[in-house]
Amino acid sequence: MTAQSRLCSKPDIRLPITRSILHKLVQALNHTITPAYQILLFQTMFLVAFYGFFRVGELTTKTPERRHSVLQFQSLSFLKSRNEVQAAKLVITDYKHNTTGRPFSIIIHRESTVHCCPFDFLLRWCRMRGSNSGPLFCLADGSAVKTEVFTRQLKGALGFYDLDCSSYKSHSFRVGAASLAAENGMSDAQIRGLGRWKSDAFKLYIRSPTAWAN
Repeated sequence: MTAQSRLCSKPDIRLPITRSILHKLVQALNHTITPAYQILLFQTMFLVAFYGFFRVGELTTKTPERRHSVLQFQSLSFLKSRNEVQAAKLVITDYKHNTTGRPFSIIIHRESTVHCCPFDFLLRWCRMRGSNSGPLFCLADGSAVKTEVFTRQLKGALGFYDLDCSSYKSHSFRVGAASLAAENGMSDAQIRGLGRWKSDAFKLYIRSPTAWAN
């Protein structure tokens, strides 16, 4: 299917995970999961998925053999400003449409004005996880998080607030990120670049703020 045909097809009915919904989901995990390690793991994954415009396949794996294709710990570095760490840099090479193997850098900034700062959670996660090589987001035994497990935890968090699991999917983080970027006045070129889209198909995701559920 071409980019033009996708733009002319039926609208994407998946609802965006807005920033307010994102914060609710992060809090819900305190009640839907028991081990502290897993609570922080999925809280951080939710936040990074949103703020990094990540596809779920870039953070999770369907098979153990694909563990090296997800975001790796060694692909993370922290950036300083005035001798203080202010942002995290995530470098990925295995992502959709990347036919040249060219690395792409994603910057997660400290967000002092939001309730759940993605940078702070990522820093806390790294302290809990340790510095062993392998997937950045891993279970206690070092194995990569499976896509089905991520989806199950998302459904549990959605259910805690009685949000419709048929309307909110793992891709809703990406839909929400694109919608928020548009709301903040970013250009099509900027959104396309941040989300690593090859075409204008991302326009299917943009939702008017008046249509967003909170």
